[in-house]
Amino acid sequence: MMYTTAMMLGYNRGKDVTTSDAPESLNDHDILVPFYERFTLSNLSRQFGDPTFTVPPSEWEKGFENTWEKALDRYNRKEPNYGKTVLTHSLKFKPSNQ
Repeated sequence: MMYTTAMMLGYNRGKDVTTSDAPESLNDHDILVPFYERFTLSNLSRQFGDPTFTVPPSEWEKGFENTWEKALDRYNRKEPNYGKTVLTHSLKFKPSNQ
């Protein structure tokens, strides 16, 4: 996440130059994840046109991949099959067990 995006989401809000956290602090999982979660949920709710959208805890109605494919297609409506393309490419970057 870019520092400027995190700032828009509240990172360093209420702090001044002498008390602000460094941009590098966003590399800390415990600091980054709450900002990333808010950012992602905001984008998904905008894409689905539902301000109350929440990520289902389990039993995704249309399946995990189909839900993301639909959201990505809405994100980039000009590119046919954008969601499927992104998901296909993302499989190249799965974490390894090594």
